[in-house]
Amino acid sequence: MPRSRPVLSALTGLLLLVLPGAAQAAEPPGDASASGPSVYKQYCAACHENPALRAPTIEALRQTSPESLFYTLSVGRMQAQAKDIPPDQLLALVDWLTGRNEAAEGWIARAACPAPLAPADLDPPATIASWGLGPDNARTLTAEAAGFTRAQVPDLELVWAMGFPSTSQMRSQPVIVGKTLFLLIAELSRVFAIDIDTGCLRWVHASDAPLRTSLSYLTLPEGGRKVLVFGDSGARVHMIDALTAERIWMTDTALFDESMVTGSPVAHEGRLYVPVSSYEISKAQNPQHECCRSHGAVHALDLSTGEILWTTPMMRPAEKTRLSSVGTQLWGPSGAPVWTTPAIDARRGLLYVGTGENTSAPATDTSDAIVALDLETGAVRWVFQATEQDLYNNACGFRRSGPNCPDEGEQLDFDFGASVVIARGASGREVLLAGQKSGTLWALDPDREGALLWQVTLGQGSPLGGIHWGLAADAGRVMVPVNDPGTWSEERSAYRPGPGLHGVDIDTGTVLWSRLVAPHCPPEREAHLRRCGSYFGMSGSAILIDGVVFNGTLDGRVFAHDAASGEALWSFDTARDFDTRNGVPARGGAIDNAAIVAAGGLLFVQSGYSMHGQSPGNVLLAFRPAPGP
Repeated sequence: MPRSRPVLSALTGLLLLVLPGAAQAAEPPGDASASGPSVYKQYCAACHENPALRAPTIEALRQTSPESLFYTLSVGRMQAQAKDIPPDQLLALVDWLTGRNEAAEGWIARAACPAPLAPADLDPPATIASWGLGPDNARTLTAEAAGFTRAQVPDLELVWAMGFPSTSQMRSQPVIVGKTLFLLIAELSRVFAIDIDTGCLRWVHASDAPLRTSLSYLTLPEGGRKVLVFGDSGARVHMIDALTAERIWMTDTALFDESMVTGSPVAHEGRLYVPVSSYEISKAQNPQHECCRSHGAVHALDLSTGEILWTTPMMRPAEKTRLSSVGTQLWGPSGAPVWTTPAIDARRGLLYVGTGENTSAPATDTSDAIVALDLETGAVRWVFQATEQDLYNNACGFRRSGPNCPDEGEQLDFDFGASVVIARGASGREVLLAGQKSGTLWALDPDREGALLWQVTLGQGSPLGGIHWGLAADAGRVMVPVNDPGTWSEERSAYRPGPGLHGVDIDTGTVLWSRLVAPHCPPEREAHLRRCGSYFGMSGSAILIDGVVFNGTLDGRVFAHDAASGEALWSFDTARDFDTRNGVPARGGAIDNAAIVAAGGLLFVQSGYSMHGQSPGNVLLAFRPAPGP
């Protein structure tokens, strides 16, 4: 069962020392040894200024909120790297990196809606209610739902932009109900209810830890209360009232210190299903870390109370295995994090999730796999393992390097990061579609315990390549974005990247069309983007709107293609600065995760994603078809 973590509440007082505008904000010690620049040089620069390590750049760190950075260094994924920094120097580092933007501190108060606009109208049905846009994760909208048609797509034009201070990544898909857009900004630890017409804020909900998932919107079975559900970096799941932002319950679903929630919680018949992932893969870089004990899991929670009803771990508990080359105790098995949003198959009484690699030996049969669980009991009904013996953590390079890198197996990092899609081919047959970081798209038979129907490889695959966040499926076709980085390593001379978008027939796996992308790096874009010549693939989720597939690239471009033919219909470059209607300076960067949705005649695009050394950004953009003649 989840274990207690009092450290989160203990952080509250410490955070007051680093929050901009805090009444008793601490000043960095006068001693030069504790100054922000010197602390950064001593503890941080070696990684964050080495492009090969793909760590966030100092520019990205400067766009991060003090809350988020302090959490990451204190109890989050960089805790091990920061453990030797004295507390006063840690505060000085955070203060120096994030600064104190006095002009931005009051933006929330200035943006508050006047009283007549403050209450959200929750009577209309939600246009965007969940990451998958439905229990099948097909990520498809009709023209009626979006408010514009295929014929209007070439006429889309920017109508407004909204910026968010102290933010370097726009990672969470919004919920849209009527004229209200609910948006989670992870680094600000806040959820915003935004009036689409004016940009004013109906309410703001603040958390005490960085948030992480996309939002899910649903109605409670008793009383009809409309609520929002989301997860944070500490694997706590929150439910708040969508009308008032009042917290209803919060449940800690973490199984380990490294647990977090990445895929979105989804609801079905009075239960909330929560996927659990882990960041222990990063801690393995530290030779003193006893790698590794954490693993992925799925929980079922009571929707009304947040009580955990059952938990299904992806493997047995880790045991001591051997000592590393530097004498550190190693553990295993571990890994198989669940990054994906569950797909709900009500007819068969199952849910489907994908898992990642093992992070330590021995390998298990549930890593790099699609796992079917019983909705009622959590029992594992079947497992399809795509890649065996994938043993990888961040101590590994293309050659085994750090002492925590496993000696056994292969170091591939071929997770299933893209959520399973329950789709139907033109023949009427239902199939399960799963995209893997190997670059392979798999089709499985849900009526034969996940038996393989076909597979097609569309990219080279790598720890940052292949198929990442999400597919979109409709009309017998599936849209598959591929993210192969333009360069990877001199040690992989045979690497031939193929980033782009592919249309694939659901019945046969036949590739119907492909639209590859190439770097576009004139001087003005190269100055704006991080590694423009390498990070230009399609990592983020695709979305289908009236037969048009929209997706973005890691160099900030948005594309619209006809889903049947692949014909290019529209594009827009977000890699620039924007004037915003809320007065917050904003710029675009990498487009990743689930950045694109539509409702009420508007196409919404979020730009900026600083993870893995990609280009930061902090802007929400809205496009509308230009009026006809």
